[in-house]
Amino acid sequence: MSIKNYCKKILIKIGKFAKKHKLISALIIAGLALGAYYSVKALNSASQEKTYVLGQVAKGTLLVTVSGSGQVSAVNQLDIKADISGDVLNVPFKKGDVVQTGAILAQIDSQDAQQTVREAQVNLETAQLALEKLTAPADNLSLLQAENALTQAKNSLQNAQDNLVKSYEDSYNAATSAFLDLPAVMTNFQSILYGNDFSSNQENIDYYADNARTYDLKAMDYRDIANASYTAARTAYDKNFNDYKAANRSSSNSAIESLISETYETAKKISDALKNANNLIQFYQDQLTGKGFNPAALSNTHINNINSYISKANSILGSMFSMKNSIESAKQSIPQAQIAIQEKAQSLTDLKAGADPLDIRSSQINVDQKKNALLDAQAKLADYTIRAPFAGQLADLTVAKGDAISSGTIIATLITK
Repeated sequence: MSIKNYCKKILIKIGKFAKKHKLISALIIAGLALGAYYSVKALNSASQEKTYVLGQVAKGTLLVTVSGSGQVSAVNQLDIKADISGDVLNVPFKKGDVVQTGAILAQIDSQDAQQTVREAQVNLETAQLALEKLTAPADNLSLLQAENALTQAKNSLQNAQDNLVKSYEDSYNAATSAFLDLPAVMTNFQSILYGNDFSSNQENIDYYADNARTYDLKAMDYRDIANASYTAARTAYDKNFNDYKAANRSSSNSAIESLISETYETAKKISDALKNANNLIQFYQDQLTGKGFNPAALSNTHINNINSYISKANSILGSMFSMKNSIESAKQSIPQAQIAIQEKAQSLTDLKAGADPLDIRSSQINVDQKKNALLDAQAKLADYTIRAPFAGQLADLTVAKGDAISSGTIIATLITK
């Protein structure tokens, strides 16, 4: 038997053994092959010298065949997971089905995500319209309205100035009317308190006080209060009357304002003095009536006259107060109208010049933000449709229609064919 045949037999036996004991056989085969190699080398070198066979060089194909046994593994395998939570509405395939790239493996309820997309679309459209309106040139109607607004503001200023002039005229007229009544009021008031209607040797104020103090000493307090308040009213009236006579329609605005304020204070003091005189006479009547005596009939006349004078004084007081407010209101409306003119003029200038660059930039940024929000909403909506990332076979399918899943849930396992 030749060495070559001997080696061939050994290799056949080793192959059979290797099929039964793969791991051990692999180790033995490696060792035997190495030993055989060196044995053959030794025999050849001992029996003959080296010889060389020459042949013609030619092109060809080198074939290398690898054989073996075992289990085939998939080239690509992937667990497909959900990125969102929700209820599964549809699962079109079943385990073992072959699917193409982009095939829908599961559909998740996306009503909320769709609503978010619609809202983002509306917000984007609103922002775009605002930007278009901002950058659009002013139309004729807007320019006309701005010009009219400026004209109205100028008219308001003129009206305010006219109202102020009229307020001073009305105030002087009111002061004139007041001093048509006040002299008679003060003259008659003086007669009521200091006339000698009851006794030629006694003033009326003392008559009322003396007759009432017999029953109550408070009468003297009433007399003193009435006397003091009349004195204050008389002093204010005399000065006020002199100031009024010195004024005229051509007087300065400040002089007329001063006259109105002074007349207001005078009317207030006269009204207070009349009230105190009424209190004295009323106290006199109450004391006598309480003791069963009849008060002097003239006391009723005095009270009636005093009440009518109080009404006139209060009317003058209200008129002066109204004039003061009218002047103040007219004065305040002038700077307000001037500010309005400035604002309307600036608005017209801005309208002709177009939108401010910073406003345009701000509006553009708002549009960009709304675009990004829409893209985010659309990307989020796409997560509700779970698709196959590559073509292959569904090795596993873990969800069914109606299941509630959460983010990270494995939907299916996909492998290449």
